[in-house]
Amino acid sequence: MVKKAACPTAIFLMALLLAPILAVGQEANKSEVYRVGVGVSPPKLLEAPDPKYSKQALEARYQGTVVLFVVVSAEGRPTEIRVQRSLGLGLDEEAVKAVRKWRFQPALKEGNPVAVQVNIEVNFRLPGGEKSHVLAMAAAGAPPASDAADGAVAAELIRENEMLLAATDVSSRPQAEVAKAYAELASLLAYTERHLEAVARYEEGLQRFPENPYLLNSAARYYLRARWADARDPKKAVAYAQNAVKNTNEREPTYLSTLGEALYADQQYDEAIAVIKKAIALVPGEPYYRSQLEEFERARQGR
Repeated sequence: MVKKAACPTAIFLMALLLAPILAVGQEANKSEVYRVGVGVSPPKLLEAPDPKYSKQALEARYQGTVVLFVVVSAEGRPTEIRVQRSLGLGLDEEAVKAVRKWRFQPALKEGNPVAVQVNIEVNFRLPGGEKSHVLAMAAAGAPPASDAADGAVAAELIRENEMLLAATDVSSRPQAEVAKAYAELASLLAYTERHLEAVARYEEGLQRFPENPYLLNSAARYYLRARWADARDPKKAVAYAQNAVKNTNEREPTYLSTLGEALYADQQYDEAIAVIKKAIALVPGEPYYRSQLEEFERARQGR
């Protein structure tokens, strides 16, 4: 296992699949691919540049783990890289870019270097420890805090954002900072099941900053995914998401994805498909957007 000190951290894990692909006794060949197991040693990681955080994931304070399938060649180079478990928001692509630069001491079979297939986990973690984790969970619309520690951190973050918004100098702060505070506060209130307060903070923030795309997108996601049924409103989500997309000139795939989801929830399937295709055009290798497209197309066919 290799753990990096930089802020996304990367962790390398082998898939220890017991049987080699070739039959026992068959001579090793550099063109063959083996599984690590009896008679086949795992490759050893020699060089592992850190992955970078994508702009979309940083903005959404998103973190988690990408799992990649990789064939490590007999020369110790990663090949045939495929995403096994996706995170989205550009992190899959960053994980692939980083692992492509990794170098290994090759796996050995009977003392000869051979190619093997392995799984690699690339963990993306934001700076700030528990606070960043809770903010990411709240922003993603995750279920409410399940333990006292998360609840305590969420309560502290709520107090911090409330103090910022109530500060006498708030009007002199950058608009983007204040709008972000509204988005964080509202999402944290929802995370702690204080939905009436969450709605009030979203609407208060949008009255002050009706054109801020980050706040618009956060509100749209809340009205789409709220655990409180009375707050779910696909039409309101569509309106807010459309403004977020318009105010970023259709150049932010994350906001296009939210709009596509909102249109889908409102049963506007043709429009949802058109929007998510724009996101795919911006980030062609993003599997999450492609999975959205497949879901939207299935819904259109079944209507």
